[in-house]
Amino acid sequence: MPPLPDTDGLLAELSEAFLEVTRVMAEIAARTLAAQEELTVLQYRALVVLAESGSSRVAALAEALHVSPSTATRLCDRLVAKQLIGRNRSVEDRREVQVALADNGRFLVEEVTRGRLGAIRAILAEIDEERYPALLEAIASFANASRELSPFGVPAGR
Repeated sequence: MPPLPDTDGLLAELSEAFLEVTRVMAEIAARTLAAQEELTVLQYRALVVLAESGSSRVAALAEALHVSPSTATRLCDRLVAKQLIGRNRSVEDRREVQVALADNGRFLVEEVTRGRLGAIRAILAEIDEERYPALLEAIASFANASRELSPFGVPAGR
């Protein structure tokens, strides 16, 4: 891959460092998910969305995952078959289908999260604890700035 143009020495170095961190995080994510038999990244993402929301309409889940409603329906079919989620008709509107994590799905999300936190903590344990406050401030600043941008680095609302 050809190098990107250097816009500013320190900014370029920082960008490269964050790129390396994303590679490490992707490896941790892949390794912890690989331990789960026959679970795709998209299926796991759906479980995480449901863990955060409690329950969801299938259409809302599709939107959250950036997939078509028919893809979300098939995804839910597979997760129901694996007994990771449950599907119910809405009380207010019988045409509306709600999905929610089953106990097995909640346990799986918690297990993967524990594995990821363990891997991250092992890496952080290699860093001098005196650097933790500065590292925390830098990561928090990055996270806050990212909330103001779209996934492609464009200011939100543009």
